[in-house]
Parts: sequence; C-alpha cells; structure tokens
Amino acid sequence: MKTRKALAVMLAVVMLVVPMAVSSMAAVTIADPAVKTAYTDAECFNPQGLVVNVDGVRVEYSATDVNFRFVPSLNEFLSVDDTEVFVYYKNELVGSVAITVEHTLGELTSIDNGHGRYCLGCGELHEFEEHVINEWIPNDDGGVFVPQTQTGTCEICGGTFTQSIPGSEHFANLFDFDNMTSLESTIVGYIYQIAVSLIQMLVGIY
Repeated sequence: MKTRKALAVMLAVVMLVVPMAVSSMAAVTIADPAVKTAYTDAECFNPQGLVVNVDGVRVEYSATDVNFRFVPSLNEFLSVDDTEVFVYYKNELVGSVAITVEHTLGELTSIDNGHGRYCLGCGELHEFEEHVINEWIPNDDGGVFVPQTQTGTCEICGGTFTQSIPGSEHFANLFDFDNMTSLESTIVGYIYQIAVSLIQMLVGIY
C-alpha cells in the first residue's frame, strides 16, 4: 500500500510540474512574423508587423517598447549571408524571422581595363568584364625608348582605356629628334655634349 501511495504522489507531482515547465518554455512565442522579409544588403531589418505571444497576450512590436531586441540589430546593415533575424523579448529568445538578402548593385562603372558594378551595401565588385573596344586611336606619343600608346572607347560602358603598342619604339631613328619625347631629347643632348667634350679633350692632348 505504501508503495502505491508513493507512486500516486510522484505521479501527481509529475502531472503538476510538467505542464508548468511546458507552459514556462512556451510562454513567449512569435505570433505573427514581420511584414517585410525580402531585403538588400543596404537595408536594416524592419520589424513592423511583428507580434509576439507573451503568456497568451499578443504584444505587437513598437519602437518605444524596450523589451524587444534583435540580432542583427535594427541599425546594422543585413548581409547576403543572413537568412534569419533572431527576436528577443525581455532578453528571452522568442524565435526567428526568415529573411532573404540580395546585393544592391550600383551603375555600370569603368575600372582600369574593364567595367563592373559595385555593391552599394558591401562595396564588392560584381559582374566585371573587360572592355569591348573595336577601334584604337594612336596617340603619337612614342619615342626612341618609349613605345607609342593607343586609346579606345568601350562600346558597353563608354569608358576609355589606353595601352602601349608593342615594338613601337623608334630604335631605327635613334638620332631623329623629331621622333623623341622632350625628356629623351634632353638626355641625348646631354650625352652629345659630353661626347663632344671628351673628343675635344682627346684632341687637345695630342
């Protein structure tokens, strides 16, 4: 009899404690998720429309309710890696809101020898490809030691790109000053003066 009474008491205690524990664990839950769930990485989470169930009472999010807390926070830009925002109420984790986040691509921009779009959120370069140039215009800026350059305009982004023309140095016209840059002309002029001075010294010795 004593054993039966002990078992009955234990059963009664379990029946009282378990519902209380379950009730405590489920005291705060998300009743309605936030309205906005699709974002770009230049936006922060918007909890408008979020409702939590607190001990059977519906509590709608309000900017003045300090009991709400979110991870990522409401002043933190979302990342394309974020798939959910965690909701806390009175420092208790309530649950999470599923979200999708995409890059925010800016206008097509010319970059060195190509073009692409920078993300306005994370700053990364996307959709990069080389310029498409069908016509090159020589710049007539080559010299004896410096190759001539040519410039073209991209058919897609309108950006310009300048490149050297291989083998366009004027080695064959080494002393043709018309084909030299101003710096090259100055250098050759100094070399010429030094050579003349050396020759004059040698002549004077003999």
